[in-house]
Amino acid sequence: TGRSALDACELMNVGCNYLREHVIDAARIHYAYSDAGGTAPNVVQAHAVVKYEVRAPRVSQMKELFDRVVNVARGAALMTDTKLTVDITMAFSDFLPNLTLAAVAYDALCEVGAPVWDEADFALAADMLHTYGETTRKDIHDMLVQRFPQEDPDALMARPLHTGILPFDPNAVSHSPGSTDVGDVSYVVPTAEIHTATACLGNVGHSWQNTAFSNSSVGEKGMRAAAQAMALTCLRIAENPDVLKKICDSGQEIGNHGFYHKMHGSLSYRQNAEEILTCSKLIFEICGVFPTLFAPPSGDFCQDTLKAAHDNGFTTVMWSRDTIDWRDRDSSLVLKRATQGTQKGEFILMHPTAHTLAVLEEIVQYYLKKDMRPVTVGEMLERI
Repeated sequence: TGRSALDACELMNVGCNYLREHVIDAARIHYAYSDAGGTAPNVVQAHAVVKYEVRAPRVSQMKELFDRVVNVARGAALMTDTKLTVDITMAFSDFLPNLTLAAVAYDALCEVGAPVWDEADFALAADMLHTYGETTRKDIHDMLVQRFPQEDPDALMARPLHTGILPFDPNAVSHSPGSTDVGDVSYVVPTAEIHTATACLGNVGHSWQNTAFSNSSVGEKGMRAAAQAMALTCLRIAENPDVLKKICDSGQEIGNHGFYHKMHGSLSYRQNAEEILTCSKLIFEICGVFPTLFAPPSGDFCQDTLKAAHDNGFTTVMWSRDTIDWRDRDSSLVLKRATQGTQKGEFILMHPTAHTLAVLEEIVQYYLKKDMRPVTVGEMLERI
């Protein structure tokens, strides 16, 4: 009797289709075959590959849904007596906006102003809008009614470019799905987003119209306005160190990882000192904190590194356990490396990647059950 890997994939798809009615409204489950196992219809497929993407507003929600999708796959493999292999090829975190930085960016955008459109821009936008089908145009019309209740939707459809700046509301919460690693960045550094008009109102993403706008005067003017607002935001922060200190004042321990992320093992004594001091001086200028804990990038150092750090009042710290989560984007591997054989007093290296964040709570709970409590590097050094 045969065993079809393609049958297993088909059964998984059926199971996930049923799963869709049991997930939150903002969650998404996408799939596509990357290898159906062959082109001969009269041959039982010995292998097949289906790629799934699981989306949710928060990492914790995504992880829960991901586990359920994997369980569906396991069930499909069991029904067909086939073997299942799960490979995680990418993952992104949810976006954590920094409201202090966002307020500065909003003021900068208001100072720069919205893009200034000419009649050719309005004509192009109207022409592009009418390349959409009737149903899509009706959906856009309905969206404009809801989004701009004080304006005439027909007039907006005739000149479909936004000419103003919407008010900033720090209490407004919404979720917009997208394939971008800006969420990962927001877990590492203070992050804010600026949105400017680069296409007609109601423009549909993943469309040729969207691509065409990016190479038009509309796209260029919108991009320039955003770039100017971003540059002005940086200038305002530099001119107002109190704002940046507030952004950095999160209560977490701040360390030094070098200024340019160079390989310190190949640097001279002077170059090592310059790299280390430049980083801490900049942090001090911004946050009022002068970090004295130095961890060399990639764990690469030499005697000149250690001497330069020591002579300038720094303690060089290294990790005793590396999860290698910057390379292996596999949550199960991160969990295993962070917990297997872990003892009190260890320094565990992890990065704020999506696949690490997905199991971070599980890692912490493991430590607590083993009578271990996560502490800062500084606190750990005080106990040694």
